[in-house]
Amino acid sequence: MAKKDKTIPVTIDDVTVGDKTVAQITVNKQVIGQIEEQEADKKYLATLNDGQKFIAKSQEAALQAVLADYNLHG
Repeated sequence: MAKKDKTIPVTIDDVTVGDKTVAQITVNKQVIGQIEEQEADKKYLATLNDGQKFIAKSQEAALQAVLADYNLHG
């Protein structure tokens, strides 16, 4: 018998950190990372809770990197 897929709520909220607005990614009311747009080169910096940082070409790619890390290590 196959297991049913379980729906997990993922929310993205804009929050102010210092003087910048970042997108905060939350899964089950637990913050798993942040995405910040880099003004100079129009790229996105994804920061995980453990301090790891990724550079992505789009906000969607940065979100996928955060979610992939959460699925592997969360």
